[in-house]
Amino acid sequence: MSTVILVTDDALRIEAGKQVAAGAAEMDNRLPDWWTGIDRVSLDLGNSYDCVLGQLFDEFEIGLELLGLNLGESERLGLYCSGDSLSQAVRDAYQLRTQLWIAEIDMREAAQALEV
Repeated sequence: MSTVILVTDDALRIEAGKQVAAGAAEMDNRLPDWWTGIDRVSLDLGNSYDCVLGQLFDEFEIGLELLGLNLGESERLGLYCSGDSLSQAVRDAYQLRTQLWIAEIDMREAAQALEV
């Protein structure tokens, strides 16, 4: 007998928050000040050119290769991006991750301002 587990929107938000926080920490380790290369206005995790890796490396796949990440790792780090035509639920998930990345960038900008 299989068990069905219903995932609430809160659970999705929490998981996305954990993924993005892990991704931001990984980027801090690999590319200090990575966030200075991100245009928050055009940031879009649903676009392979405007996502975090797309903005830093000109395209999502190039960023994956240069950082030595695979698709599974990019998903675990909240970096995964797809340019495919997607369902509304998936587009909503990308929008949430985009907002979470913007929050991570905002925190880093605020911390830098305090250091000055």
